[in-house]
Amino acid sequence: MWLLLQFFYQAILPVDLEEDVAFAAFSGEDLIFLSTSTASPGGPNLLDLEVGFSHEAGFYEDVIELLLNFDEPALGDVEIRYTLTGDEPGSTDALFTSSVLVDNRSTEENLLTNIPCTPNFVDRDGENYYPAWTPLQEKVAKGRVIRAAAFLAG
Repeated sequence: MWLLLQFFYQAILPVDLEEDVAFAAFSGEDLIFLSTSTASPGGPNLLDLEVGFSHEAGFYEDVIELLLNFDEPALGDVEIRYTLTGDEPGSTDALFTSSVLVDNRSTEENLLTNIPCTPNFVDRDGENYYPAWTPLQEKVAKGRVIRAAAFLAG
């Protein structure tokens, strides 16, 4: 019993933490300790480790080659998974291997901008019409929401 307590005493030394930051134990081959701002009382530690993007958020006219990176050597091998739909990535989503080509979507059909968003009226024949709204004829800029997350390999 004393050896077990001594091990934890040696492994977990007091750490100064900023406000609203927790100390999380992450077990793999070795016991790793990282700080996190995500509270997880009574459950597994949720680490708020971020995947890095090579480009800032914004609109780009030309195709860009997006690179993703994750730099936390203490965790060992990780896989970066991503989505192009804005959905939160899961362990079965696309695996990042080299780069993601992000194209200009402004030539695609207008979908969201062609949803009538003014009050509708019904004419004498019972048909809906939107007197203050007309669909756009020209194509508009469209975004693509890319989200990425790191997962332990395997």
